Amino acid sequence: MSARSCTPIRWSTLFSMAGVPVQPVIMQAAVLGPIRLFDETASINRRELGQRLATALGEDRVVMLKSHGAVAAGAGIVETFVLAVYLEETAQRQHLASQLGAPTVLEPAQIAAIRANLWKQHLLRKVWDYHHAKLER
Repeated sequence: MSARSCTPIRWSTLFSMAGVPVQPVIMQAAVLGPIRLFDETASINRRELGQRLATALGEDRVVMLKSHGAVAAGAGIVETFVLAVYLEETAQRQHLASQLGAPTVLEPAQIAAIRANLWKQHLLRKVWDYHHAKLER
């Protein structure tokens, strides 16, 4: 069995386990917005935990769950899926780049410009379609 056919490591979970923030180190990260850590180690299986998680998310798009993954919130399944894909790609590349040195983090002005170019429905749909086509193969 090749590594590609195995369940992928959830890179963002590794960051939440270590308490290391995922930074905007690639262009796709610009659409994620600020990524906070929900600093409770628990499954979100009770109303009060869900409410605290919703408060932690606020108006943002992504919140990390300590040692447990992340929550992404978009206007629909395509947006939410793309946020999850971009979070994983960002975390993986940040980790790999950190093996060589400190990754360069995008500046706020760069993030704003990139977000305006990337957060478009037709581009989000392309990401969805690409991954859907990979599933069909």
